[in-house]
Amino acid sequence: MIANALHQFVWQESLEGWQLILARHEIEQCHDIKGGFDSALYYFYKPKEDDYVVRELWITPLYGEVSVNENHYSYTGDWKSMELEKMKVNSADNALLIAEQNGGANARATSKEGCYRISVYLEPDIKYNLLSHPFNLYDWGWEICYYLDNYSCMKVDPYTSKGY
Repeated sequence: MIANALHQFVWQESLEGWQLILARHEIEQCHDIKGGFDSALYYFYKPKEDDYVVRELWITPLYGEVSVNENHYSYTGDWKSMELEKMKVNSADNALLIAEQNGGANARATSKEGCYRISVYLEPDIKYNLLSHPFNLYDWGWEICYYLDNYSCMKVDPYTSKGY
């Protein structure tokens, strides 16, 4: 809702017809995750004539800040968007809950140095760097990374809800 309102404010149009290509969420003070995410980054795209328009929305409620950006990319192949309606795990909250139930909560509780960030990503596995070769897709997936005594990540399949 916030992303749509921001998009509408900046570009005077809703996100209807735009495709979500990437979502990243961060919790900065992760000793207590009940407060929710401190920031979120979303990339939406839409084909226009002979290129793709990509709009980036960065929302940081922790600091009361937002920022936006727009880029144009030449057509490089078929871009594939997320099919949220087909996903069993279609929110960062649900992906984090699965990670917490599969060892994340225990890792946070037993960390000697404490937890200083959790990142929750829904993005494609890509062959190349996003900026140099955007959206050469393999598949979608959630990745939940804990920044504790060491860096540890878990993947969650958005279609089956299995963590690995």
